[in-house]
Order: sequence, then C-alpha cells, then structure tokens
Amino acid sequence: MLSAKYFGNFHHDDRVVGGADHPDPASAAREYRASTKALEKGRLEESIAHCRKALEADPENAAALNDLGWANYKMQSATEAIKYYSQCAAIKSPLQQQAAKSVLFIKAEYHLQ
Repeated sequence: MLSAKYFGNFHHDDRVVGGADHPDPASAAREYRASTKALEKGRLEESIAHCRKALEADPENAAALNDLGWANYKMQSATEAIKYYSQCAAIKSPLQQQAAKSVLFIKAEYHLQ
C-alpha cells in the first residue's frame, strides 16, 4: 500500500472547498471540515458520508473528491478511489496535479489500466 504522501495532505485551503458561484458553499465547507476530522480519526465511512454531502452542496468541491479518493483507497476500493481522484483531477484546483498522480499510483499498485 502506498503512503499518504503520494495522495496529498487532506488539510486543504479554502480555495478548493466550495466556490463563490455555488448556491451553498458554506454547507460544502462545513461538511468538508467534518469529513476531514473523521478522516484524521480513521473513521472512513463517516468521512465518505460527509464528503458526499459536501458534493451535494458543491459538485465540484475538489477537496471532497480528493478525500473520497483517499478514503476509498484506504478501504482498498481501488476502482472507487480512481473514480474520485479522476474527477478531482478534472477540476482546476491546487489538488489537480496530485489527484492525477494518485490515479497513476493506484493503477500501478493494483495493476489496472
């Protein structure tokens, strides 16, 4: 299993936690912060639930997508991890490049194409 350093830190700045043009960026940011706390404590399923709520409020929340990738990776769900990291990599954000690298690392680790 790869170390966390390959997947980026899950403490992200506010630039990737909700956008000004979205109707409810405060809700997305609140859910993301709850997700981060759960993730830090190893409560992966709780983190995933909060990330999904953050994405309901802001579908292009790169931080939530990144953390969904990480949580799914930690749960050994490579396909789901790749899905969320790929979505994160498709969004222009400070996490874009790292998410793209995470996809490549997971594919290599699990021998996926």
